[in-house]
Amino acid sequence: MNNSTTEPAREIEIGSYVALTFWRAPKKNRDAVVQVGRQNDQIWRKHGMLRSETFLLGTRDVPTGCKSIANILSAADEGEDLWVLQQFFRDRDHADKVLSNVIKDESINKVVKEFYGEIAQGQSLVTGGFSRIV
Repeated sequence: MNNSTTEPAREIEIGSYVALTFWRAPKKNRDAVVQVGRQNDQIWRKHGMLRSETFLLGTRDVPTGCKSIANILSAADEGEDLWVLQQFFRDRDHADKVLSNVIKDESINKVVKEFYGEIAQGQSLVTGGFSRIV
């Protein structure tokens, strides 16, 4: 079977560009992270993001010879969670367009203020965009 016609459609459906964002937050703020994350996702979807997924670090144990991402991002062993958000877009241009529209959306200001001020308590985000390699 020739996948040449189905593969481009699949790329558009699932996206060929993903933005990864990591952050730390006190464990006591888990419920708030989820609540604000839902609000954030709604705003991004309104402006065209294909989908998103949020994950909480499950373990700090890593195989011998590897470094834990929790250590690299300086998450305290006790009292702090490490989260990652995956946001999917058709391609880099699509991601840039969506971001531009999100920035212009005044409703994002409340989400950002709540996230930085109350949830992450002023800690910065670590982010980057990645293109799918065929």
